[in-house]
Amino acid sequence: MAKRERIALTNEERAERRRQEQELTERAVAQLRCSAGWQRWLECRAKVGLRRYSLNNQLLCCLQDPRATHVAGFRAWLKLGYCVRRGETSHIRIWAPCPPSKKKLQAWRNAGAIAADKPRTYFRLEAVFSATQVEPLPPPAEPAALDPPIAELEGDSLAWARQPLEDLAGELGYSVTYRTLAKGHGGSCEPAAKALTINDDQARFRNELCIR
Repeated sequence: MAKRERIALTNEERAERRRQEQELTERAVAQLRCSAGWQRWLECRAKVGLRRYSLNNQLLCCLQDPRATHVAGFRAWLKLGYCVRRGETSHIRIWAPCPPSKKKLQAWRNAGAIAADKPRTYFRLEAVFSATQVEPLPPPAEPAALDPPIAELEGDSLAWARQPLEDLAGELGYSVTYRTLAKGHGGSCEPAAKALTINDDQARFRNELCIR
């Protein structure tokens, strides 16, 4: 396949691209100024697949696609055992590091390896795809699990953990209260009051370790 030649940009075009990229980041940060934007950010931050990214990149993902749970580049998805579906177009861009090439580093060494002149890593916006845009590769590929495994609780299998957790809460100065809450709500934590409220659901929550 013939390699496409990259068209060199003028100084004005580079400045305009930097301005647009900076504006995109500023728009993402501006979303935090309203309660709706803050809530969307919290939901985005809680999703496991985005936690490995920097704050700026999480904000960018949240702005461009609030529903995204896992994002990665085309080749990264292949390594995970997934392939971007034909016809899908990336609608999320994040800042990706671009370390200096071996050629530039060698030229720097040949020039005396002056610390102040060492080529630096720069960042540019790169396209990534969300989990909704990919599908598992067929065997023998083994697609990686995108979500942590969840084991269904049976009977009193975790009853042993309740007292140690209550003791830990007490050491941290937290009170623990059990009461009936709405279905699907595990409990709540009030840091200011140092109070934990846990759903007193005998069939489900007394043996559960997770407080939502």
